[in-house]
Amino acid sequence: MRAPRLLLFLGLALAVRASAATPERIVLPLILNEEPKGDVFAVVEGDDVLLRVGDLARAGVTGFTGRRETRNGEEWVSLASLSPPLSFRLNLETVELSVTVPAEWLSRHVLDVFVGRPPEMVFEESTSLFLNYAVAEQDFKTWTAFGEAGLSLGGNLVYGAVSRTPDGSVVRGLTNVTRDDRSRLRRTIFGDSYASAGGLGGALFLGGISVSRSFDIDPYFDRYPTFSLSGAATTPSTVDVYVNGNIVKRQEIGAGPFQINNLLLPAGSGSARVVIRDVFGREREVVSGFYASTAVLAKGLSDYTYNLGFRRDDLATASWDYGSLSFLGRHRYGFSDVFTGELRLEADDHLVSGGPGFAFR
Repeated sequence: MRAPRLLLFLGLALAVRASAATPERIVLPLILNEEPKGDVFAVVEGDDVLLRVGDLARAGVTGFTGRRETRNGEEWVSLASLSPPLSFRLNLETVELSVTVPAEWLSRHVLDVFVGRPPEMVFEESTSLFLNYAVAEQDFKTWTAFGEAGLSLGGNLVYGAVSRTPDGSVVRGLTNVTRDDRSRLRRTIFGDSYASAGGLGGALFLGGISVSRSFDIDPYFDRYPTFSLSGAATTPSTVDVYVNGNIVKRQEIGAGPFQINNLLLPAGSGSARVVIRDVFGREREVVSGFYASTAVLAKGLSDYTYNLGFRRDDLATASWDYGSLSFLGRHRYGFSDVFTGELRLEADDHLVSGGPGFAFR
């Protein structure tokens, strides 16, 4: 045994022996739920040990009462008055004070498993050009072709498409200019576009203006409610998080309750499993089933599309076959993580259709 530890051991032994008459304040290493928390001041009184309330709070212990004393302006608490559920042991051989408290007395650990946008990612808006084409032969007699081209200028995409039909006609396809607002996840299209009012509404091609929420602009943005799991560890532990059998997170945590936030789930039914492995190698599991729906938006999130223009009735065979002025709109809003409401309206010169809708999780 090294000299400093021997001296500390002798001092502790003398303090314990004399504690019944004149208890003295000594310094002890604190081991809290098998995790070292550094040195703390302690007062040994027979079979009892008093610690400063502030030292326990700095170690992450809260929510306890017990018998309190004030000494030299500092508040102390008796460990014996907290037992049970607290347990403690003063080890004279290792000169350590080991204290075990319930997990609910310890500060909560929050694990965020959401994988966001990499901090070094930069979205470029450099000038670029693309061209795609395809040619097909039919029965060694006729041939068809399709081509498209796009030019990106300062974040604006100028796009055009053209096709050759089996009878030799050349037909103009979609032609438009697209502007994306990344900060608002909003896409505006001037020209031809495809508009849809969802499962209960209609869909059509029209030439005009379209303003829509487009989550594809930011591939790291998640529009759906996330999932949370909670549990508790009584000792320093390793937490493994699995979704449908695939590990998505592994993290070391201290003793105490924990909560796993922003767990992204695939659509449909499945199970999430948390495996807690403590410092002694013991394992236990927290398992929860889930059903994730893509029909429900996260709380406070909007999804919308508003389209006004002239309907294009025969895109495959006519270049300028525009019909009546039409409007198609749909707006969805996540009132909570379990309820999403929507309004829909469609109108042209001979039809008006609309109504509310909702989705529950």
